[in-house]
Amino acid sequence: MSKGRKPKPTRIKEIEGNAGKRPLREREPKPRELTAAAPKHLRPAARQAWKVWATQLQRAGVVTEIDAAALEVLCEAYADLREARAELKRFGADYYETTNQHGSTMYRAHPALAAVRDADRRIRAWLSEFGMTPSARSRVDTAGDGEEDPAAEFFS
Repeated sequence: MSKGRKPKPTRIKEIEGNAGKRPLREREPKPRELTAAAPKHLRPAARQAWKVWATQLQRAGVVTEIDAAALEVLCEAYADLREARAELKRFGADYYETTNQHGSTMYRAHPALAAVRDADRRIRAWLSEFGMTPSARSRVDTAGDGEEDPAAEFFS
């Protein structure tokens, strides 16, 4: 049974302008900004992704210390994608030829192709959670980098 839409965090409502004009939650948890380095147990490709994405998300002000586990899962999914793509490159194709018991030729997908599709699905879901896709960003309106909001002095 579906419970409906996930509630939108207050910070996102503030950025978007609270179009519904509903009261904002005042007691919502306010975790500290993420400042941690990549966890040591991440694979090299995941550590590389962490360095890039954590920096970008910190600059955008959307990642906190509580989000570290979600960011870790995103980075590991990226490492899975890189490994599966490398396997397909080594193999030289997405499909291979085999013969069935009747002597007919069959074409089967390389197992790494399923890994690519799975990792891609997980990455897209996590990117959306962090607002890292064009459609996810289109729902957020911010003042430009380093620019002050001209209305801030009147409404703060």
